[in-house]
Amino acid sequence: MTMMLISLLMGVSLGLVIFGLFRWWPQRRAKKGWEASIERGMVMSLCHGLGQQIKAYFPSYFEKHENKHKLLLMKAGLFPRIEGPDIAGMQLFGAGIGCLCGYILLPDHVTSGMLAGLAAGCWWPCHWIKKRLKTRQEDLAREIPFAFDILTLAVGGGLDFTAGIKELVSNMNEGPVFEEFSAVVQDINMGASRGEALRRFAERVDIVEVRSALLGLIQSIEMGSEVVETLRRQAEQLRYNRLMNAEEAAQKAPTKMMIPMVLFILPCIFIVIFAPLAVSLIATFKGF
Repeated sequence: MTMMLISLLMGVSLGLVIFGLFRWWPQRRAKKGWEASIERGMVMSLCHGLGQQIKAYFPSYFEKHENKHKLLLMKAGLFPRIEGPDIAGMQLFGAGIGCLCGYILLPDHVTSGMLAGLAAGCWWPCHWIKKRLKTRQEDLAREIPFAFDILTLAVGGGLDFTAGIKELVSNMNEGPVFEEFSAVVQDINMGASRGEALRRFAERVDIVEVRSALLGLIQSIEMGSEVVETLRRQAEQLRYNRLMNAEEAAQKAPTKMMIPMVLFILPCIFIVIFAPLAVSLIATFKGF
């Protein structure tokens, strides 16, 4: 019974993947479809088509969680290349591939292999997005003090705050900080105020120190106080917080090194030291 259920689930998953492929391929032949497929990638374009089909069957669920998915993808730097329904498409595609891999790689344990492949295929997209979000937030926390220093120099040199951000963006390499400040410039160009654009920036950041610095900068702009001094103080505070985080990570390093040392390094040392002694003792007792 279980085998029949798993086979049925695998058939449904692969059937939906093939159905989404045939629905997506004719649309891809148009110029816009080709450009979208190149921008997204072949697999992501297929997952996008699957996600749209799933959204058509469950519209209420995606409407309810649309803002949540959008905010998560924006924090990870994936929106609008990846949208909320694309996550469901990635999970469905991963479930079908995982079931197929479990069926092929574990022929003697088909049920367990397919279940493991199904679980891994559904779990991996969410894990990948969360890992990318964590990496991006770490890059933001590391690079944003330097961006505040450059912005301080630009504004202190006589530029307006908006012009200073544009100058910062024009002289930065691509990365999370470049993307976020580019979004700020885009929001300002579309008519948002400087405070509103920075407030949206703060909403996209999950780092307490960076959010606090942005909110302090917003308060300074709205109250009309000197922006240069506020930028200088916030940059110093961000550098201090980065130093404290580095010291905290360094203090945790010996504890994290203890487990691999006990499991892998110490046994090798004991073998090298005591193995010759054990061999000589065995030979001595055999002689007696």
